[in-house]
Amino acid sequence: MRLYVAVTDKDWFALHASKPEVEEVNFWRPSPDATFKALQPGELLLFKLHSPDNFIAGGGFFTRFLQLPVNLVWDTFGEANGVRSQSEMRERIAYYRRSPIAANENPTIGCIMVAEPFFWNREDWIPSPADFKLNTVTGVLLRQEPDEEEDEEEDDHKEEDGGDDDTTDDGWSE
Repeated sequence: MRLYVAVTDKDWFALHASKPEVEEVNFWRPSPDATFKALQPGELLLFKLHSPDNFIAGGGFFTRFLQLPVNLVWDTFGEANGVRSQSEMRERIAYYRRSPIAANENPTIGCIMVAEPFFWNREDWIPSPADFKLNTVTGVLLRQEPDEEEDEEEDDHKEEDGGDDDTTDDGWSE
C-alpha cells in the first residue's frame, strides 16, 4: 500500500473544510514544470499542514495530474482550487513562485486532482510523525512493506518501486 503525505497551505485547507460537501479538489502546484508521479489513481493522498501546524488534517483519493494554464484552471475548478477568486489564486501562485505574475500572463500550473476529499475537525488531526522533516516542501511518499505472507506478485511490485527503502517500526517506509 502506498500513500502520499502532501504539505498544504492552511488557508487552502480551511476554505475546503468550511464547506458542507466537497466532491473534488485541485491540490495545485505553482511551478510550470510541476509533475506528479507518486500515486496511481485511487491511492490515498493526505493533507499535512505547513509548520507550525504540523498535523495531518485530512485527505482524499488521487485521480489524475494535469498541467493547465491558470485561467483555465480557475474557469474549470473555481473554489475547488482552495481560493475564493481568480485574482487570489494568481496572488498565491506568485507568492509560492516568489515572482509576480503580470496581468497579461496566463502561466501553467500543475493540478493534482483529489476526489472524495475529507477534512477532519481540529480534535481529530494527527500529529506529523516525529521523523517528518519540517523543510519538506511538497510531500513524502510512504509505502507499507508487505507482510511475508503476502503473495509474490506484491513482492515483485515492491521491488519495482524501490523496495530497498528504510522501513520504520510500523512497517512504513519513505
